[in-house]
Amino acid sequence: FAEQIPAVSPNIYNVTLTTSSNEYTFTFPKGTKAYKLSARGGDVKYSWKSGTSGTVYLTIPSTTMSCQTSVSLSVGVESRIIYFQSPQNGTVVEVEVWK
Repeated sequence: FAEQIPAVSPNIYNVTLTTSSNEYTFTFPKGTKAYKLSARGGDVKYSWKSGTSGTVYLTIPSTTMSCQTSVSLSVGVESRIIYFQSPQNGTVVEVEVWK
């Protein structure tokens, strides 16, 4: 196993899903080592493939979170995109990224 380098630089982003059932994106910055997703104001559906956030997805119920640590989202690419949508207007996805 490769030696793990600790994640020491946090950043917080808010992605507002203005219109229900529309797909929105977030691009993780290069070098992301861990992330946390939280839903505020409504449930959030998310997927790793464009066009599937309403059909093949995972759900983050409102006021809960999904967390992933020890990840390497940038293997062979500059960044990684995640796709979101919500059945409620104005839902906010809170994204905490550690580099």
